[in-house]
This record gives sequence, structure tokens and C-alpha cells, in this order.
Amino acid sequence: MTAIKLRNFHTDDLRFLTDLRNDIATQHLLMAHPKTSSSPEEVREWVSRRENEAHGLFRIISKPQGPAVGFVQVHNVHRLDRVGHLGIALAMSERGCGLGRAALDLAIERCQSELNLRKIMLFVRADNLPALRLYARQDFEKIGVLRRHYCETPERVHDVVLMERLLEGPQA
Repeated sequence: MTAIKLRNFHTDDLRFLTDLRNDIATQHLLMAHPKTSSSPEEVREWVSRRENEAHGLFRIISKPQGPAVGFVQVHNVHRLDRVGHLGIALAMSERGCGLGRAALDLAIERCQSELNLRKIMLFVRADNLPALRLYARQDFEKIGVLRRHYCETPERVHDVVLMERLLEGPQA
């Protein structure tokens, strides 16, 4: 398996995250509604909101002793239901070499050990076949499709797949 780690944000990650937030193609795959550009200050504010979200998780994906290559976030955590929404973003240059799977494995473990979740949910664009394959291989099940849900442009509207994974262990 590819060696990576999930770590807290460091100030030297700001340039990478700013570049990632300004990568319009990646932002559309993440179903964000990107602005023309985000400043480092705006990205720092975004990171701060993610880090301070009650019961959530925001971690930088990096290779051991290496720079940031992406991030993992668990947000919209409902503490009574013990359900959270997962998101993973990797730099385009880092996709397809096992980093996503390694990050997903670690994120699932953190969802159990740190957040005590019993279920993880996620949304993925229906045309993002590599992500759909990754999640299916990691035991996420397709729950349904939200038809014409994400509007990239008025002419490009995408279906979105809702997936979930029940977590094993005593809390499930």
C-alpha cells in the first residue's frame, strides 16, 4: 500500500491549498462552485472554518516527510445519529497511484476511532468514474442518484451519486 499520512494543517500548506482551490476542474469534480480565484487569506479562512467545525475532521494528505498532496474532510456530522459526510481531494498529479485509497483507509479509521461514527456518506459526480470505483472497492454502496443536481454551467448539469458505508465495530 502507498505510504501517506493524514496530518494537521501547517502554514506551509497554504500555497498548495490555494492552488488546489484555484484549480477549476478539480473544484468542479468536488462539486464546489469555484470563484474566479481564491486568495491565500480566503483559503486560510476556509481551512479555519473546516478545522473548527464541531465534531468534524480536516486533515492534510501528505507523503511521509513530504508536502501536502490533498486533504480529507468529514463534515456535517450528526452526533446523535453518528453520521458524517466525507470528502477527499487530491492534486491532479497525484491521482491514480494509490494515494486516494490510502487516504480513504485512514479517513475511515479516523471516522471510527476519533469521531465514533457508525456511517459515512458521500456525494460524487456520476461521471467521476475513478472515484466511484475507489469508493465501491472500499465497500461504499450506491444509495441513489440525484438527477441533474450539480450545475457546473447552465449547459453542463451533472447527476450526483449518493453513497454510504456502514462502519464495523461495537458502535455500529
